[in-house]
Amino acid sequence: MRVIQDKTDNHLRLLADLFREFTKTANLNDSLSRALADIVDYVGAEAGSMFLIDHRENKLVCKAAFGPVDVRGMKLEIDQGVVGGVVSTRQPVLIDSTDENEKFTGHVDAVTGFTTRAMITAPLLAGDDCLGAIQLINPVPDDRKFTQADLEALRILSGAAGLALMNARLAKDMAEQDRLKREAQMARDVQESLTARNFDPTDRLVAINLPAREVSGDFYCVMPMPDGSQYFCLADVSGKGAHAGILMARTATLFRMLAKLRTPLPEMLSTMNEELLETSFKGMFVTIVVGKTDGAHVSFASAGHEPVLHYMGPGKYDLHPSQRPPLGISRWMRPPELIQLTLNDGGLYVYTDGVTDGLTRSGEELGMEGIISTLDEIAPLPPKVQV
Repeated sequence: MRVIQDKTDNHLRLLADLFREFTKTANLNDSLSRALADIVDYVGAEAGSMFLIDHRENKLVCKAAFGPVDVRGMKLEIDQGVVGGVVSTRQPVLIDSTDENEKFTGHVDAVTGFTTRAMITAPLLAGDDCLGAIQLINPVPDDRKFTQADLEALRILSGAAGLALMNARLAKDMAEQDRLKREAQMARDVQESLTARNFDPTDRLVAINLPAREVSGDFYCVMPMPDGSQYFCLADVSGKGAHAGILMARTATLFRMLAKLRTPLPEMLSTMNEELLETSFKGMFVTIVVGKTDGAHVSFASAGHEPVLHYMGPGKYDLHPSQRPPLGISRWMRPPELIQLTLNDGGLYVYTDGVTDGLTRSGEELGMEGIISTLDEIAPLPPKVQV
């Protein structure tokens, strides 16, 4: 009776250790290896391996191994061999002798030179999901055979390992999501500090950015000057993620620096293009419009951006397309054209493709026609009300 109680206590202790191991470490592969070593030692086997399903490749991949040979990284077809059969059926299997079993392919032995005499294999189950399988090879000592009790023990331990592994993955995913949220908020704070600092909408100039996510590839920046004039830019950075955020910050910083130096707009874009050509990431670029306004008078230049719209009333508008490619793609032979306008009626509208590509209530893209139709309705309103 004492022997049974000791075995039960050890069994429960191992189950508790499995869950604790998976929750205390950030290195999942190390946890898998230690858990497998404990299971091999507890059941009594010469070697063991843990295969997990790789859904991207639709294969079984050995993530942990214990014994004379290291088969970590070995890949099997999803239904290959005994492991594949156990994963497919989700039922444990005991093979007394590999010589007498047709399910044993000998693939691993052929690769490693190891000799498999007997094995027990159990699925790694987590609720309705099968994550892979654990396989123990060759009972120890040599004169012993795997028993149904060994198979049942492995089945229970594999189930516990499967649940612990699933919980560890969920915890890791949650931690990663929290990290990404924090990084996204930091990037958002940087973007706002670079683009919206010291700018309050006026009766003549307003701007709005409604990002679909925490950080937008589109950004604007307004620089008030001591004489009452204002420099402004609106840009769209290609790509996503950290690289796009860095490129956005660099572009905004260049604009602010050159605006403070009162750099003429065409030369401003040429300088920005040269700088980004030297430092931008491969394949990334920026479309941009830079401008200056001192009331009713406005001037601007653009590179690779959506056409600037000069709206003068219902059915009356001009489009000013960019004359140069986006920043960061190629060197220019000459600066872009400077456009100068007097805005007596109507207004100047600078936008990104996030507006033209936006969907209406009917599910169709807004497009240029949609913008014009919208302006026909809202253009008489003050600029602050329009946005």
